Amino acid sequence: MLLWLWYATLVLEGLALAFMLQNPSYDPVWFAKLKSAFLPIPPAITFKVAWTICYACTFISYTLLVRAKQTENTRVTRRQSMIRKGGHDNRLTAMTLLHVYMSLNFVWSVIFFQWHRRDLALVDSLACLVTLGVAMYYAKRADKYAFFVLIPHMAWLSFGTLLGVSIWMA
Repeated sequence: MLLWLWYATLVLEGLALAFMLQNPSYDPVWFAKLKSAFLPIPPAITFKVAWTICYACTFISYTLLVRAKQTENTRVTRRQSMIRKGGHDNRLTAMTLLHVYMSLNFVWSVIFFQWHRRDLALVDSLACLVTLGVAMYYAKRADKYAFFVLIPHMAWLSFGTLLGVSIWMA
C-alpha cells in the first residue's frame, strides 16, 4: 500500500513540475538579464524540453523499480531478497531517494526563480546532484535498466549545476 502511495506521489510531483515548467512563475525580464561567467545560457525552450525528458526518465526509472520489486516478490520472499543483497532493500532506497531528489528539485525552482537566490540555488543543485547520484547507485543494484534510464537526467543535471556555478560566479 505504501509503495503505491509513493508511486502516486512521484507522478503528482512530475506533473506539478511539468506544469510549472510550461507555465513559468519567474520573471522573464530577470531571466534574460542573467549573466554567466563561462557558459552561455541556453534559450528558455531548451530547459522546458530537457526537463520534460528528464522527468519522463525519472518516471520510467521509478516504474521499473516498482515492477522489479513485484517480479522479485514472486520468486523469493522479501527477507530472502534482502539477505542476498547484503541486508538492504536497494529498490526501496532508490525510490525514496528519487522522492527526496524531486522535492529538492522543486525547492530549487522556488529558490532560483522566485527568490532570485543564486547562491542557495547552487547549494540545492549540488544536493540534487548528490541525491540523484546515490539514487542511481541503488537503482543500479536493484535494476540495471532503472539505472540506465537515469543517465540522461544525470547528464542534464550536471550541466545545469555547472551552469549554476557559472551564473553564481558572474
